[in-house]
Amino acid sequence: MTSPASSSGWCRPARCPSWTGSAPATCWSACPPKVFEGAELPAELLDTHRSYLRELTTFSWKSAAHITGGGIPGNLPRALPAGLGYRLDLRAWEVPGIFREIQERGRVGEEEMFGTFNMGIGMVLVMDRGDVPEGANVIGEVAPAERAMPA
Repeated sequence: MTSPASSSGWCRPARCPSWTGSAPATCWSACPPKVFEGAELPAELLDTHRSYLRELTTFSWKSAAHITGGGIPGNLPRALPAGLGYRLDLRAWEVPGIFREIQERGRVGEEEMFGTFNMGIGMVLVMDRGDVPEGANVIGEVAPAERAMPA
């Protein structure tokens, strides 16, 4: 898991109605203040990006998808060969509360949330089943494109 909002883009969470419940906020600069439009921002929106380099050197993997803006549907397909897609088990991890808060306050649909934010998954590694380390959080599987989730 990653810091919830890291790599999901700074601007998108800020466009939801402000944390005080008033008019929608606008995008702020790369160094956001801790208080925006008079409301304190949740700490998750201010977390720094996590590096996965150390973990990536300890596993045998075929491809990787860094889940940034665009969410899983916008990033994982680029890590798969033509003709292949993926199926996620949406029960395999708990979506961090900050995303449910953004979804509720912004009245954002589930599909748009997964297509915009990382939903708590910062990196997806595609591996042979035999190479998956014990205790790893398996969130889905590679599937033929015709049986995969829509992008």
